Amino acid sequence: MEDKSKQVFDELFTQSENNYCFECGAPSNHWASVNNGIFLCLNCSGLHRGFGVNVSFVRSVTMDSWSDLQLAMMKNGGNAKLRAFFESYNLPKDGPIDFKYKTKAGFYYREMLKAVAEGRDVPQAPSLEEGLELVNTKNTNFSTY
Repeated sequence: MEDKSKQVFDELFTQSENNYCFECGAPSNHWASVNNGIFLCLNCSGLHRGFGVNVSFVRSVTMDSWSDLQLAMMKNGGNAKLRAFFESYNLPKDGPIDFKYKTKAGFYYREMLKAVAEGRDVPQAPSLEEGLELVNTKNTNFSTY
């Protein structure tokens, strides 16, 4: 692992929640969803890969190289932050694993995380009601990560 990415991940792993898979809670942090700023286990990283890169861009913490933008997104994210965000929109913990990521709230979170990482103004958040609506991910212009 490159020195810069190792330093960033070592810092992120001091936050206890980042040492567990965001989805299933398994004690693992070898995989990450860059655009959601979270850590995943091997099994859940495979599920996230199936969502498409516009919904979850999965990278290996140790085997892949990381750009400055990707590292900034991880530093501004974290499992605890996304969990609190989803809870603020009352997104269900149960149900299809991809539902919360395909809502307007999930889309907003990824765009907000990227804006913060790039030093841009954060877009306006959807209302609590709007946040629960699904986004048509096939016809939406998503940023690249």
